[in-house]
Amino acid sequence: MSVGKLWFRFLVLWYRLTGATPTQAEWKARVAAGAPGRARQAAARHAEQAADERFPCVCGQLLVRGDRTCNACGRRQLLPWPLRRLGRFLGLSDGSPGVPGTILVMATMVAGYLAQLRFGSGSFMNPTPALETLELGASFGELTLGPQPWRALTYTMLHGGIWHIGFNAMALYQIGPLVERRFGTSRYLVGWVIGAVAGAVAAALVSPPGFIIGASGAVSGIIGMAMLQGHREGTAPGRYLRNEMIKWMVFTTLFGLMIGGVSHAGHFGGLAGGMLVTLLLPPADARPGRRRLTPALGLAVAVAYGLTFAGFATWFFRREVPQSASIQAQALLYSLTLRSQGEGAVFTARGAELLRAMRAEEALTPQAMRAYQAQAQALAATFEPVRGQLFLEVTQEALWRTRARDLPAPAPAFEPPGRAEELQQP
Repeated sequence: MSVGKLWFRFLVLWYRLTGATPTQAEWKARVAAGAPGRARQAAARHAEQAADERFPCVCGQLLVRGDRTCNACGRRQLLPWPLRRLGRFLGLSDGSPGVPGTILVMATMVAGYLAQLRFGSGSFMNPTPALETLELGASFGELTLGPQPWRALTYTMLHGGIWHIGFNAMALYQIGPLVERRFGTSRYLVGWVIGAVAGAVAAALVSPPGFIIGASGAVSGIIGMAMLQGHREGTAPGRYLRNEMIKWMVFTTLFGLMIGGVSHAGHFGGLAGGMLVTLLLPPADARPGRRRLTPALGLAVAVAYGLTFAGFATWFFRREVPQSASIQAQALLYSLTLRSQGEGAVFTARGAELLRAMRAEEALTPQAMRAYQAQAQALAATFEPVRGQLFLEVTQEALWRTRARDLPAPAPAFEPPGRAEELQQP
């Protein structure tokens, strides 16, 4: 018996065990067994359509590769053919098959979780403790609204555990394709970015000292887009879409209230951001003006992600603490770098060598202690104020730990003589 027949019989048995009748089980098994072939055919059609040298002008006139001006409306075709073909292949133009935007954002979520597993100190179920997520790009109020705005997008790629990313992935799988096919990939990705940014800003304004992670704010932005669009259409399918999105938002809120530790401000901020996208960038449909804006929106999303990854890479690999941040934020970032990169990354090689010399001392005289303190103060004067203060605190701790080894052991506690003699008896 071939592998294909064995697989078909396994599928029939599975559907029978899940409650299907024999006829239903066989029909479902045939559909499932043919899914890989249909996927290959869809990919081939997609590649063929991407390679097609014909393309429409925003007025609807069909043009071919090499046409620089539309012979119907006279508009110049400014987008080079290689970029036009790439955008069509990636789905960044209206009418493209598939849901590449949903696949893209889900891929960023998976990549972020893999990064947490690689650099975190936790387990697979919860790979990164709280401070480590901040090091990997979590949104922190004054940093997101200040010198590190890239955190308003990177936080969507991080999650608090397998259940967190699983819930967001399930919601995105249910909602994303529906909204992307209605709005087009470019507008869908704009809604994702705006929802994420609006969620981060709302959370920062409501609870500035806290930080947030997770794609829930961006998913709420997608929900807001579909909710308002369905309401504006006013048709039976539109009202159904609106009501389904309201149910999703209510479910998300109730689930967050039950488990606790959820930024509801981020959720509702993302919802408002998605609604704003629908007001400003409704679906293109067949309107030339809206369709002409589609490539520019796709380019704007690409630029936003490019700047985000560039800002994160600058922080992660160079660990430059912005001096425009508050004293609290600078101290937090220096502490993170000290924890992950070591003392040499924060206090330079000279400072790390001085600390090693302090800890290597077996006995410290008052004169030696004052000499070490003078060296530490001289080196701290060359640092920025916050880093200098942190260096002085670390050196003071190292000196007192070394000094504590020289102190005599504490005297034993007083005990009545009779009681002590009783304890010594066999």
